[in-house]
Amino acid sequence: MSKPKVIVTAGPDGSVKVETEGVVGPQCESLSAGIEAVLGTAASNVRKPEYAQQPNLAQPAQAKA
Repeated sequence: MSKPKVIVTAGPDGSVKVETEGVVGPQCESLSAGIEAVLGTAASNVRKPEYAQQPNLAQPAQAKA
């Protein structure tokens, strides 16, 4: 998975789109919450397919010496 990021796009009509990349599950909502709080009430909320995925919490295997 790539590094988490928040993408904010402002349209010519004054609309603002907040999108997250590099996260799965509800973590996207906490990642964008601060920006959304500053912008005000959302007109809509669209969840991408990644929202339904489960985070991979498995630790990488360590090589034995």
